[in-house]
Amino acid sequence: MALAYQDINMKTYNNLYPEIYSIKNLVLAWKRARKGKTLEKHGLNKEMISLLLKQRKVEEFRELLHILKKPQVVAKTLLIFPKEIASKEKKSLAEIEKILNMDILGNVLEKVHKGTIKASEIKNVLREIVKGKKHEEVKKEDLHVIEEKISRIIKEKPGLSVNAYMGLVMKEFHGKILGKEASEIIKKYVK
Repeated sequence: MALAYQDINMKTYNNLYPEIYSIKNLVLAWKRARKGKTLEKHGLNKEMISLLLKQRKVEEFRELLHILKKPQVVAKTLLIFPKEIASKEKKSLAEIEKILNMDILGNVLEKVHKGTIKASEIKNVLREIVKGKKHEEVKKEDLHVIEEKISRIIKEKPGLSVNAYMGLVMKEFHGKILGKEASEIIKKYVK
């Protein structure tokens, strides 16, 4: 003789059993697990996948992934950089996300795809946008201008080591130049 579902008098903690085994919750759990599996195929680590799922930005991630086929860069641009900029600029994450909407992020990633800016410069470009520059105005500093500034620093403080100049240059440019590029330019002027 089969018992109907209502006839079972289960001893559970606040009748949790029916909720765990409800079709709606099982389907929801299956969809979440499936999302994680498809994100793993893109090469994301478990931490990034967890952040995407928690912040419910999977669709935005997929949309931006169509622009730039580098999942780690897209995930950092969408999840990590806005938080870091909010903390640095002492603004709320909601304010930063309002400024850095999907259109802005898409345009920045498109510039990375075209080679106008490097992936390592995304955070600085986004910070400049938050400070008020339009995304069209933000561009990489000209190498000639950078070289002039570095030579001026070396002339102002002669006799320092390459590492000391490196520190001064990185302080001057606030991450707008890669360390490798700075080092090569410094080595031209320091013998």
